[in-house]
Amino acid sequence: MTLSQSSNSSGGSFDLTPATFTVNVSAPAPANTAPSVSVGGVTGGARYAKGSVPAATCLVTDAEDGNSNFRATLSTVTGTYASDGIGSQTASCSYTDAGGLTASSSVTYSILDLTTPVVTYSLNPAGPDGANEWYKSDVSLTWTVSDPDSPNSLKTTGCANQDITKDQVSTDYTCTATSAGGTTDPVTATIKRDGTAPNAPTGSLDPRPNSAGWNSTDVTVSFADNGDNGPSGIASCTSPVTVSAEGANQTVTGTCTDMAGNVSSGATVTVNLDKTAPTNLQFQSTPITDGASYYYGSVPAVPSGCTASDEVSGVATCVVTGGDNPGSVGDHTLTATATNWAGLQSTEQVHYTVMAWTL
Repeated sequence: MTLSQSSNSSGGSFDLTPATFTVNVSAPAPANTAPSVSVGGVTGGARYAKGSVPAATCLVTDAEDGNSNFRATLSTVTGTYASDGIGSQTASCSYTDAGGLTASSSVTYSILDLTTPVVTYSLNPAGPDGANEWYKSDVSLTWTVSDPDSPNSLKTTGCANQDITKDQVSTDYTCTATSAGGTTDPVTATIKRDGTAPNAPTGSLDPRPNSAGWNSTDVTVSFADNGDNGPSGIASCTSPVTVSAEGANQTVTGTCTDMAGNVSSGATVTVNLDKTAPTNLQFQSTPITDGASYYYGSVPAVPSGCTASDEVSGVATCVVTGGDNPGSVGDHTLTATATNWAGLQSTEQVHYTVMAWTL
């Protein structure tokens, strides 16, 4: 570039030697296009389980600045169970390029509790301490209900802890729970308690003794529930016992056991058994001889009684019969009968003949 004077009105003189300049010329700014932004990782309207929501990412496409991505901004969760992190949430993205152009995008999805509550229980003692699933001791029932995903939404029905200290028939205790994740199937604990021993049984004899309390044949002693025994009921009683030995005041003891395994106190039955008839039967003070013949008017005195022995039950009676008109002509029989307390009898007889008197 050269420099020359085009006019001078000052009257002065100037150095008109050539001057040089450096000139920087800028090209026109290129055109700028707006960026494109989308949300990746999550889908609008989708339903995700709590704890399994994918990471939301901002995906940027820009012709001038190049493509990029970064984490999306998440809103707070809203809804009835927002305190448990259950409800609606929005993932938002915004990007401004070097040319000052801005683009944004967002998607809204749901966070759900997809698991129902968990209901369990424990018993103390852990298992029945009696027979047939019966408890004989006190029982404590403790419920445990949890829902890690939505604890603040948890509601229970029938889940009260129990202390069973009294006898009871089989009883069901049921617990159900509802949360944002749904409602559980009912969980049931069945408890039956019988800690009371049954009443002593009733003993019976077959055959029954006579009015004197004695039997004369073998006796079967049986034991049976006498009623009013607690919630579990009677499982068994002592098996029948046969008494065949002779003797007085023989005792047989029996018990009953209920379904829980409780054993009653013993019931004692007394057996008096005499299977032998009296022995040593004799007419008392008789001069009459068996098989003898006497003339009318010369018949000795008829015995008025008899004696016998019985080592078990003893002799109850000893009587003589057939002594009516003992001096009349004809054949006569005197019978001595001894009866013991068991009702057994033994007999002895004397036969004699009264002949007509002759001169």
